[in-house]
Amino acid sequence: MKRYRLILVLISVLCIGLVACGNKNKTGNRNNQTEQSMVDSIAAQNEATAETTTEISTEITTEATTGETTSEIIIYEEATTEFQINEEEFTGEPDPTVDIDMTVMPANMVFSQVSHIMMEPDMYLGKTMKVKGPYYALYYENTGNYYHYILITDALACCENGIEFIWDEGSHVYPDEYPEDNQEIVISGELKCYEEEDYIYYYLDIDEYMVVE
Repeated sequence: MKRYRLILVLISVLCIGLVACGNKNKTGNRNNQTEQSMVDSIAAQNEATAETTTEISTEITTEATTGETTSEIIIYEEATTEFQINEEEFTGEPDPTVDIDMTVMPANMVFSQVSHIMMEPDMYLGKTMKVKGPYYALYYENTGNYYHYILITDALACCENGIEFIWDEGSHVYPDEYPEDNQEIVISGELKCYEEEDYIYYYLDIDEYMVVE
């Protein structure tokens, strides 16, 4: 019997505001349910974290006597549940008024931090965070509403995560009072969640935003 083994390792990322963890084991992703321009910007943000690795092992077996070939696919999954921050990698002094200041972390650390938040969002509920990145608005046809995000990219700018935020409980008028798309801003707020269409979405509750000059 001859055996040939092919190993494929797939790593994918998800986005915070766009991906929701539902109370019925349902996952919502507005990014996959609309054809607006935002889709192209954040298409890589889907249903796993940068810290979650899925290994797909395909074993092809050939019987020496009959020449018959069969294949078997086995899927192994591992997910990390801890996130460690190396203080030596901070690029500046963290803001003491928030629990997590991602504006002074290098790009890959920020991306990993956001990915871990998406992997274990309930661990971060109630924590305050400070984030910097380009702003984007997403129109979702099912609800007829616009949703607002900061995009977080890794160091190579090949993967992106989107953090949804709600400004003053949604009382501001879009687009008149919001930044322009792709304008870099800084926001600070508490991580909260809300339910919509039987899904739970996580977002930062902010009082204001600051444009990065």
